[in-house]
This record gives sequence, structure tokens and C-alpha cells, in this order.
Amino acid sequence: MSRLPPVLRLFLCLLWCSLWNGALFAQDADDEAFEVAPDDSRQALIETLERVIPPPSLGAKKADLPCLKCEGRTGSGDTELRYDLSFEVFGEKKSLKKPCPVCKGRKKAVRKLTLKERVARFQEKRRRYDKAQILAHNAPFGSAYIAFGAFDDLDPQTFAQVAAFFPEMCATCYGFAAVPCPACDSWGTDHYFDGQPCKKCKGVGAFPCKRCNATGVLKLCKTCKGVGVMKRKAKKNQPETLERCRSCKGFGRR
Repeated sequence: MSRLPPVLRLFLCLLWCSLWNGALFAQDADDEAFEVAPDDSRQALIETLERVIPPPSLGAKKADLPCLKCEGRTGSGDTELRYDLSFEVFGEKKSLKKPCPVCKGRKKAVRKLTLKERVARFQEKRRRYDKAQILAHNAPFGSAYIAFGAFDDLDPQTFAQVAAFFPEMCATCYGFAAVPCPACDSWGTDHYFDGQPCKKCKGVGAFPCKRCNATGVLKLCKTCKGVGVMKRKAKKNQPETLERCRSCKGFGRR
């Protein structure tokens, strides 16, 4: 570039600037056209997503629960007879308590939930969610629910796109991608606070779910490769079209 004459270098710079401005103008025009007239398939996708009732979340990892050290009874670190010493002074009954080192006498403490506790809480939330949707006469749609008959008129491609947002969760790990250790009840140790790490899970408290390969959702359909649609071969009077996968029914997972 440095060996070219100055006039030719100036001409190439002007040409490059004009092409760059033309590309930006074309991109702006495309954006304006999209805003004015959005695609029909994209609009159908947005309208369908608005009618889906999303499933409950997996829940928080921590909670304020009764203290495990004092079992939430007296706020003391041991039995009531040992730490709750009562005596009378000038006819008044008083008591001395040794506060629990974990909850500081509050009887509750914020701690991390084990995987087994999180699964139990999620199962209860999911049970109430399913019951409410069944009473509302909504139809299951992957891990969510949708108004009955809302997806009957959807084309196969839009149906697969909506289904990709709500994949059906694994029936073994319930979406957590892991299963609790049966030896330590997902605590990771022999006891709540004391004890050596669990020999079976090595202190982790859980194992990766083998059914879903630690993904939390069903495996991809082998027929459609997770796409959810298949090509229908053209016939004499019909062109080549798309149809829902017959193996996974258009959800892309099974």
C-alpha cells in the first residue's frame, strides 16, 4: 500500500469509505423494515410463548431453618438440663442459658440446603403446579403447560422452537443433573457438622445423573437429532415440506 502513488491511495480510501457507508445504510434499512413489518413466524413464536405457563424454578440453595445443633428447641448447645440452670434469687426465678454456637440462641440458622432437601421442596412445588394447571384445563407442553389447543395450528418449525424453551426434565434428577448420595443423604459427611467425609461420594454428597448425562433434561431425539422436525419427501402433486418428528412428537427430546 505504501508503494502506490498518492492519488491511487486516496482513490482506494474513498472507495472503501463509500462501500462501508453503503453497507451501514443497507443494514439500517433492513432493521427499519423488520421493525415495520416483522416476520410472521417470529410473531407467531412470540404470541405462543406469551400463552405458555412456565414451570416453577428449582428453588433457592439456602434457607432459614431450625438449627441442627440445638434442634431449634432451647437455643442452647446441648440438653436443656445441662445448659438451662434455674435458681431463685429473692423469690424470683431466673435462668442461665449457654447460647448455641451456631444459631446464637436464635433457634434458627441460615444454611445451605442439601440436594435431597432441594429435591423434596421442588417436588412439592411441582405437585402444586401440576394440580393447578390440570384444574385449569391446560395441556402439558414439555416441562410447562399451555392453553388447551393453542399449538394445534402451529407449523412444525414454530412448534419445535417453542418446545426448545421448555424441555422436559429428567424423571430421575428432576432437573438438578445430580442424584443424592444414599450413604450420607447428600450431607457429604457422616453427621451434620462432625465426622469424616463420606467414603462413597468423597464428601460431594451427590452423583451425576446417568439417565440424562448430568443435563437435567431428556436426551436428544436420535431420529431428528434434537431439531424436532423432519423433511417430508415431495410427491407428485405436493412439494417437499416439514413435519413434526414422529419419534419425539416435535419436542426434540425423548
